[in-house]
Amino acid sequence: MTASETIQLLYRQIKMRRGLPFAVEIPNALTAKTLRASKAGKGVKHFATTKELYHDLGQPDCQV
Repeated sequence: MTASETIQLLYRQIKMRRGLPFAVEIPNALTAKTLRASKAGKGVKHFATTKELYHDLGQPDCQV
C-alpha cells in the first residue's frame, strides 16, 4: 500500500465515521510523567532474552 493509498483510506474512514477512526486521548498527569521518565531511561529495564523478561514478570515457564 502506498502512502497516497493509505491517506485516501484514512480520509474515507474519517468521512464514513464523521471523525477519526481511532481514539485520541491526552495522557493524564501520571501517564505524562511516566512517559517522560521512560524516555529519559529512568525506571527502564533491559533484557537480553525474552526468557529473562518473562522471569522478571514472574512467568518463568512462559513459552514465546
